[in-house]
Amino acid sequence: MIEERVIKRGVPVLLTRPVEVAALFAASLRASFGDRVSPVIAPMVETVDHPAEIDWSAVSGIIVTSQSGSGRLGKLGMPKGLSCYCVGERTAAVAMEQGAVVKVVAPDADRLVNEVMDAAPAGPLLYLRGEPSRVPIAARLSEAGLDVTDVVVYAQRDVPLSPKGRVVLDKERPVILPVFSPLSGQRLARLAPVRAPVTLVAISEAAADPARALGVATEIIARNPDGPSMVRAVGDALAMLEPSPPPD
Repeated sequence: MIEERVIKRGVPVLLTRPVEVAALFAASLRASFGDRVSPVIAPMVETVDHPAEIDWSAVSGIIVTSQSGSGRLGKLGMPKGLSCYCVGERTAAVAMEQGAVVKVVAPDADRLVNEVMDAAPAGPLLYLRGEPSRVPIAARLSEAGLDVTDVVVYAQRDVPLSPKGRVVLDKERPVILPVFSPLSGQRLARLAPVRAPVTLVAISEAAADPARALGVATEIIARNPDGPSMVRAVGDALAMLEPSPPPD
């Protein structure tokens, strides 16, 4: 388990995603902004395995929409060389590390549905998903005539925000709060009221909307619904929050 830390220098960035993905995003922030940011990993959700037995001989391709899904491919016994259709560059990179051959990388689940329909791969396809899930990918592709079924391979369970995370929100110091999904936005809304001036950095309007109930001083919507755009959006937030240099 990665310890939650509050780093005194830099603008606090509160990361409430599962610890594995939060740690990767924190590393991206540090690589981009150094000591200008102080990532605080305080998950409000944990990811656990869901028992699943898969007959891989009956599968010609897979769909994964998260790093939590692609990171379990080896554990699930996926044969190397299987075609894979992904949401997100990081999901795709992990799938390739597990031996999958990535055919499509889409920025979000809705776009993935359209791109898989355009590709019209020969089935059967298996969508390896988490619980809960927002977009009924298997159902939509099946309605379009593709041979797609789904199986739950992990589940996400809500956990309370840690005391260290709460401290960040209860101080009067500005904090950057990234939100990556509508479900994450709903979890954040339950933390209201907070004292800290919050700059919300959202991956989409749909993710930002429920989080606004938290009370935000400023918000930024990422230009594209992906990790690199979220890193850039945090940079935009930093530019607004950091003091301007004195004139020459």
